[in-house]
This record gives sequence, structure tokens and C-alpha cells, in this order.
Amino acid sequence: MRRFLDLFDKGLGHLEKTLFAVSVSALVLIAAIMITAISIRNIGLSIPDHVLITQQLMLVSIACGLGYATGQRAHIAVDLLYDRFGPKGRTAAELVAVAAGLVAVVPVALWAVGDFLAFLRSGRYYYGQLNMPEWPARLFFATGFILVWLRLTHHLLAELAGEGEVYRSRHKPHG
Repeated sequence: MRRFLDLFDKGLGHLEKTLFAVSVSALVLIAAIMITAISIRNIGLSIPDHVLITQQLMLVSIACGLGYATGQRAHIAVDLLYDRFGPKGRTAAELVAVAAGLVAVVPVALWAVGDFLAFLRSGRYYYGQLNMPEWPARLFFATGFILVWLRLTHHLLAELAGEGEVYRSRHKPHG
């Protein structure tokens, strides 16, 4: 089981880093679009569909960053009581947290995949000068939530196999 968990962790780590790079790139693009749009407005020019592009890039940046945050165990946590638990108490708390996370994420991930597939099949485009397709941002949104789902599944399997502490120490949150 440990070998499977290590391979699963390594594969997810690569995906998380890739999507994190996509997330950071989207944020850089948003900043560039905003600065350019504000700068050229003074001379009477504008970037076509810049508001729509910014909205879609925000969706991409948030969803792609979630997987990385989950992998690094960097979500907001309240350690007031957790730090006082013994090893069994921490394992129980981790199991409850992961189960609650899966209950919350699985329906969103399934909806996101269905939403992406519906937009892909429909071939719809945004109305605007650029006629951008609607599905690419939905693809990144669905991918981000699937990655969170997979990472939480890894956390659950590690806890159930008694290996949770190994992965908790490997992926300590920064702070």
C-alpha cells in the first residue's frame, strides 16, 4: 500500500505543480491585461473583451490553485485543539476533515465535469469581438476540482493505511 501511496503522491504532486504554474500564469495575465487596459484607455484605445477574459482567467487561477493548496495542506486550519491531540486523536481529526472535504468536493467536481462536457458539446461562444469559446475555462475549473478530489482521496487512503503522519510531515503547510 505504501508504494501505491507514494506513486499516487508523486503523480498528484506533478499535476499540482503544473496547475499551480497555470494559476500563476493566469494571475500574471490578469495583471498585464488590467495595466494595459488602464494605460491605453487614456489614448482612446481598448482591449477587446478584456472584462470577459479577466473573468475567465480568475476562474482558472482559483480552480487550478486549489489542488496545489490541498496537496500542501495549506487550507485554513484551526490548530488550537488539534495540537493537543495525541497520535490517535490527530488521525481521527484528519479522517473527519478529509471525509468532510470529500463530501463537499465530490458533488462540485461532478457538476464541474458535467458542466464542462455540456459546454464542449454545445460549442457555444461568448458574445463579443473575439468570439471566445465557453469551454476552456470550464475545463480548467473541472480539472482543478478533480485534482482536489484525488488529493483528498490520497489523504483518506493514507490515513486508513496508517501512513497519514508520513504524508502530513512531507506536506506541512507553510507558515
